[in-house]
Formats: sequence, structure tokens, C-alpha cells
Amino acid sequence: MKYIMLGVPMGQGLRHFPIIFPDVFSHDQMAEAAQLLPGLANSEVVSAGLCNIDVTCYGDSPSLQRASRSVDTRIINTYSLLHGFADLADLPPSLQSLCEPHGHLVPHQEPHHD
Repeated sequence: MKYIMLGVPMGQGLRHFPIIFPDVFSHDQMAEAAQLLPGLANSEVVSAGLCNIDVTCYGDSPSLQRASRSVDTRIINTYSLLHGFADLADLPPSLQSLCEPHGHLVPHQEPHHD
């Protein structure tokens, strides 16, 4: 996963807004899109990079009328390995061939995209 940290001037300091996103997007694409949101137009990117996350998804979004799903936690926490697929069995056959017989992905270096 990638992230950008936006800083929005508030009083004498900056309020920080972290935005975490999949590596299929570049940092500059996400910064440009985020700065279109209300309240972030005057923001500046104060840092950016890669991150590991360990989240638990819960609750719902009244504005979207959607609830979190139990599978969402797994998709987000395994994104760097499964690239958005919910389970090894959901991977395309070409990616399944990278798996060992015990169901573990073969370690590899993630390419840096930006």
C-alpha cells in the first residue's frame, strides 16, 4: 500500500490527513484527486511513501448506504499479497502458480511504482 500525508493549515499549525491507497495509483494522482475534496483544496503533501497496515473494518456509511463486510478486513490487510482478491482461490490461475503447495505466496520484491 502507498500513502500520502496531507497538511491543512489550521490556526498556527497543520492538521494532518493520511490517505492510504493501493499501489496501482501513483502518489501524484492521489494527491491531485484528494485536493479536489472540500476542505483539502488548500492542503499540501507533507510526506509520502509505502506502508503496511493492520485494520479491522466495522460499521457503515449512512451517506453511501453501505455497511462494512467481514471480508473487507481480509482484503485490505492482504492487499500487498493478493492485490485486492479476497482469497488465494480468487486469484487468476497465472498468480495461483506463484503459490507454494501449502497455500503461501512465494516471497518477492514489490516493484516501486510512482
